[in-house]
Amino acid sequence: MSGEVRNYAEGGTVDNAVQYWKGVAENQDRLVAQGKRNPYVGAACKTGAQIMNGFIAISGLHEVEKSSGKLGWDVGSGASNTQIAKDTGMLLFDSTMAGLTFLPAGKVLQGVKGGKGLYTTAKAGEAITGMVKAGKGAAAPVAGEITAAIEKTIPQGGKVTAEHSKALLSELTDIGKKYGITIQEGGKVGESVGSMNKILVNTKAGGSHEITHVVQQLQTRATALEAQAQKLGKPVKDLTAVERQGAFQNMVKPFEEVAYNQHEMWAKEATKLGGGAKSSYADALKRNVASFEEALSGGNVPSAEVSGLSRAYGEVPNILGRSQGENLSNVGQIQLRSVNYAREQQ
Repeated sequence: MSGEVRNYAEGGTVDNAVQYWKGVAENQDRLVAQGKRNPYVGAACKTGAQIMNGFIAISGLHEVEKSSGKLGWDVGSGASNTQIAKDTGMLLFDSTMAGLTFLPAGKVLQGVKGGKGLYTTAKAGEAITGMVKAGKGAAAPVAGEITAAIEKTIPQGGKVTAEHSKALLSELTDIGKKYGITIQEGGKVGESVGSMNKILVNTKAGGSHEITHVVQQLQTRATALEAQAQKLGKPVKDLTAVERQGAFQNMVKPFEEVAYNQHEMWAKEATKLGGGAKSSYADALKRNVASFEEALSGGNVPSAEVSGLSRAYGEVPNILGRSQGENLSNVGQIQLRSVNYAREQQ
C-alpha cells in the first residue's frame, strides 16, 4: 500500500509476541462489552498485556529484529553497498542499545563506582580458568599453515576484494579437512558458528568479517586437536569422537568463552563497517593468528593490539556477531512460552 511503512520484523519471534499482546489488550474491551469478561478481569488482562509489550519495548529487541530484517531485505534485493553499510550500522546501534538492558545492574553499578566502564574485557595474558595449554609444539604449526594461506590469497595492501576473501575461505576449507573439520557455507546472515567438527559461515553480508571468524575458529580447533593428538601420541586422524570432544571442552570452549571480545576486536580491525575487507586485511589477520598462537600455547587470554574503534566494538559483550542471533532466539523462546501460557489461561 502506498505510504505504508514496511514492518521488516514481520513474522519474527519478537514481532509475533508484540502483535499477540497488542491483540490481547485490544480484545479486552470487546469481551467486556459483550459480557464475556468481568470488567475488573478485563482491565487486569489489558494492563498485563500492555506491561508485556512494555518489557519488549524496553528490551530493544523489537528494534533489533526490525533492523536485522531491513538488512536481510536489502541484501536479498541487491541494495547498494552504501545502503548495506547504513543498515549494518543501524543494526549495530540497535544491538548495542538492547545489550544495555541485559547488563546486570549490580555489576554495572559496582563497576561504575570502582571507576570502570560499563563493559569489561578479560585482561590479555591472564590464565584462562579450566583451559589446557596447547604448547608451542601444537600451536606453531597450525599458525604457520593459516598464515601461509593468508599470504597466498590476500594481497598485502591495496584493494582487497570479496574474491580474495573467498579464495582464503577455500584454502581454510582445505586446511580444515586435514583436521577433520568441515567448513561449510550456510546458516544465518552475519554469523559464523563452530562446533568441534564443523564451522558454519554465511558470507552473504559482511563476508570478510565472518571469514575472519573462520580463521579464528579453525586455528583454535586445529590447535586443540593437534595438542590432544600429541598428548596421546597418535595422529590427529586417529583421534576418537570422545577424544575430539575432550579437546573441545578442555581448550576450545573455555578459550572462546573468555576471549569472545578479542575475536570481535580483531574482526573489526580487519574489516570496514559493512564487513568488507580493509586494505590492511592481510596484516590484521596475520597479527590475529600470531596473537592466538601465543595465547593458545600458554592457555591465556589473547592480546588485541587494535585501534580504539575496534576495541570499543569488541568490548560490547554478547550482543554482536554470533551471540546477537543466539540471544534474540533465546529471548524469543521466552516470549513464545509466555504467549502460549497466556493462551492457555483464556
